[in-house]
Amino acid sequence: MLLANQMRLTSREIAPALSMIGNYDLDERLCERAYRPEILERELKILAEFDKRIEKKMVRLVQLKEYKRIYGTKEVKAQPAEAPRLPASKHPN
Repeated sequence: MLLANQMRLTSREIAPALSMIGNYDLDERLCERAYRPEILERELKILAEFDKRIEKKMVRLVQLKEYKRIYGTKEVKAQPAEAPRLPASKHPN
């Protein structure tokens, strides 16, 4: 029973490694491996995500610039406030 449980646990870890080794063609040259379809697809998805994020930030930047151009920045002038007057203290001299 214990041996069966241990074999089941190790097979969960070994099976993905064996399938990865099986997919890894040792006869391929390094430059050919870089252009495998699954690698290219993953990289293109990552690059597309970067482009989407950059475009979203650029749109937001343009919107902020246009808002400032249309509405401008208004200078807020603070009116001087009077300092509170404290009652004179009496010293026992």
